[in-house]
Amino acid sequence: MIGCFAVAAAALIVFIVRELRCENPLLNLKLLGERNFGVSMAVLAIFGIGMLGGTYLLPLYMQKGLGYTAIMAGSVFLPVGLIQGVLSTCSGFLTRYVKPLFIAVTGILVMTLSFYFASRFTLHTTHAQIMLVLYLRGFGMGLTFAPLNDFSLMNLSQCDMASAAGISNSIKQLSGSVSIALLTVILTGRTAFHSAQGGLSSAESYVAGISDDFLFVTFVSLASALPFLWLLRPRRKAASFKSEGTGT
Repeated sequence: MIGCFAVAAAALIVFIVRELRCENPLLNLKLLGERNFGVSMAVLAIFGIGMLGGTYLLPLYMQKGLGYTAIMAGSVFLPVGLIQGVLSTCSGFLTRYVKPLFIAVTGILVMTLSFYFASRFTLHTTHAQIMLVLYLRGFGMGLTFAPLNDFSLMNLSQCDMASAAGISNSIKQLSGSVSIALLTVILTGRTAFHSAQGGLSSAESYVAGISDDFLFVTFVSLASALPFLWLLRPRRKAASFKSEGTGT
């Protein structure tokens, strides 16, 4: 396993160096030098670990902890998509009157709160309590992504939009992979720890491990707001960002 991680890390480093030196890169990583876009991608990378981790853990908790079927576990996510869709539209509209950063940070805090509530799950958690967590999750996601996307593209030229979308999608994929791998390791270790303590059934030990995972996700989600502190630094130059090699 360590060897696989080492090979993956080496491949990532080679890819980044190659893309920075290539005249026509697959991903124009130099766009990360633009402050708004770079900070937004840092937020997305950290936030993605928490968000996708929550999506991974909740079905496990409901199926293996509470005995839900796959269909039952999947159906409880349906209202989340509706809430997220409606609020994404509303939050995009609100950016005309409220600073996008304020809306995005509010969404991150709501998501963090939902994960904290999830970290209190037990074998006796009711369906209503689970739905409350999911509603908060949908609310937070709806408030976060549209304003964050608006803020990230604010200073980029039109010809850079495709490259920016490619970078954003790649970061989401990478965050998801890291999230699942990391949370699986934590879940396995914490479940084994609770089982070794004695006095708990296998189901109780597993749910306790899930709760510990959610607590970790809570701190990760809260930490995703930290890159915004970089925006407190004064800009070095007022000119809008122009990427190299675009002809602009």
